[in-house]
Amino acid sequence: MVKWLGIILIFTACCYFGEISSKNLFRRRNFLGDATVFIGTLKSKIRFTGEEIYSAVRESASQPLVKKYFGDFNVVSGEDDFSEIWNDMSAEAAAGCSLTADDLNLLYGLGRGLGATDTEGQIDHLSMYEEFFRQSYEAAKEEAKTKGRLYRICGVCAGAAFALLLL
Repeated sequence: MVKWLGIILIFTACCYFGEISSKNLFRRRNFLGDATVFIGTLKSKIRFTGEEIYSAVRESASQPLVKKYFGDFNVVSGEDDFSEIWNDMSAEAAAGCSLTADDLNLLYGLGRGLGATDTEGQIDHLSMYEEFFRQSYEAAKEEAKTKGRLYRICGVCAGAAFALLLL
């Protein structure tokens, strides 16, 4: 009886690990897609309203799609250096999204150029990073599509292999 319980638990653990690995890929894909939307919204705010960077980021972060990641940007201008605030906010937003080091570097790079130039320079900067994030999103989407199913299947197969070894 204990042997069967152990086999079932090992099989379930392997399946769970495969499912979690698959979900991490989808979380990354969703984050990159939502970050692309955030950048587009921020670019529009800066272009058409000419707002200060702090209020433009705050308003763009309050959009329903990206609020879950960037919603707590409640900083007023002049408190601290914008890039430090951005890096802190980005680290919190990316927590649990399984971002790669390249994704994090993109996110931090996006914040480095904001508020440092005139309006046209910021719009160009945002356009460039919007394209970078779009490319990362497309790659993550393809990776989630192919590897997501593979991870689930590998979890089931590994669980079955361990179960057979214990029989």
